Amino acid sequence: MTDLNIQYTTTDDGAGIAYAAVGRGYTVVRMSAIVGSFLTYWRDPVFGAIGRRTSDYYEVVQYDGRGWGLSQRDAADFSMEARLKDLDAVVRATGRRRLALYGDEWSVPVGVAYAVQNPGTVRHLILDGGFARAADVAPWAQLKPLVELCRTNWGLGSKILADVAHPTRAADDTTAQRLRNIFKECISGESMAEWFAEAYKMDVTDLLPQLRIPTLIFHRRGDQVVRFALGQELAARVPNARFVPLEGMDAAPSAEQFQEQLQVIHSFLRPRSRGRSPLAASVSRAETSTILFTDVEGSTALTDQMGDAEARQLLRQHERITRQALKAHGGSEVKAMGDGFMASFGSATKALECAAAIQGNMAATEVRVRIGLNAGEPIAEDDDLFGTAVIVAARIAAQAQGGEILVSDVVRQLVAGKGFLFSDRGNHALKGFEEPVRVYEVNWRNA
Repeated sequence: MTDLNIQYTTTDDGAGIAYAAVGRGYTVVRMSAIVGSFLTYWRDPVFGAIGRRTSDYYEVVQYDGRGWGLSQRDAADFSMEARLKDLDAVVRATGRRRLALYGDEWSVPVGVAYAVQNPGTVRHLILDGGFARAADVAPWAQLKPLVELCRTNWGLGSKILADVAHPTRAADDTTAQRLRNIFKECISGESMAEWFAEAYKMDVTDLLPQLRIPTLIFHRRGDQVVRFALGQELAARVPNARFVPLEGMDAAPSAEQFQEQLQVIHSFLRPRSRGRSPLAASVSRAETSTILFTDVEGSTALTDQMGDAEARQLLRQHERITRQALKAHGGSEVKAMGDGFMASFGSATKALECAAAIQGNMAATEVRVRIGLNAGEPIAEDDDLFGTAVIVAARIAAQAQGGEILVSDVVRQLVAGKGFLFSDRGNHALKGFEEPVRVYEVNWRNA
């Protein structure tokens, strides 16, 4: 199982926020949920499958809010303002100019407020099992005993929270205990009580008519925490929102249920485009485009060994060298991803020459970079590229070692007779593909 490359960023008011990005494609920022560290969920056999499946198609960015999980625990300000700062710090850390927000339950009001404040960055909003006003979920008199129980007996309080949020899973002792541990270990009972007190103040009712971006709203008919009617009311107040009712009672779907949900998300995030960006036009003019991915080997270890500042200096070398090579060889930077790049070329020859130039210049540094290339007909939308050709290129890059360039057989055939030397690395089983893919290593030192 692929683990996460955990990084830290700092909010405007100095709180340290842990986040991780996994996958390739259009960026979807998954807002921090009511409780539970994203790392714990990722490693969970049930919930992790949902995240991994999503990252097969998109770049998924996850984070822990201040006060819980891997983020700064002593910065326990759970106000709406603080939660917006957490989200903004993560969005800025990604470097993405356009992205989608995905929020569920108690993170929905935060997503609404951020989208209204940042319409240029947030291009799609997905809300799952949410509400506009927290006071509509339950009267405070009904919640107060649970809040006090969290403060005085967090063991019992976390059990009740987990069982209420996931009633069908509570019937299975192993799953139920795992969920209770997720709740209990990521936050203290005192902080949980403070979180509830602040969350109960949230009300974005007046902001809903101001949403002017595509909005997709899911809600489960049997939701035991946030009534189905609250999801319907949310959808009614958002202009042109798409409402999709789902079956089930639990706060989170099973992996099988989420697969159906993912198909709806695909159709929402990837509609048939009416207009074309310059990137889309350049892609459509060529029969095929060659997609190049770079990825810094061991970027997490570099940070651990050298510290954030020194590691960042090394990563800047990769960024400078890559951008210079793209400019020199006619490549288009699709996006930078912290420790890697995605780029496209109208010529496979130029793409390989660029890859060789990157490796040649990186060889004089302390950083080792993996590069993978594939060619095909990607889909261009919102200055990004999608489709099988892109996914295969990313998977091939992941197979490389630092200092290597690996390519698909399609790329090898496109540059036949151009003087490149290849070594056959055999068939590789790439994640998400039934058929193996033939991979070749480029002898770039003699290119």
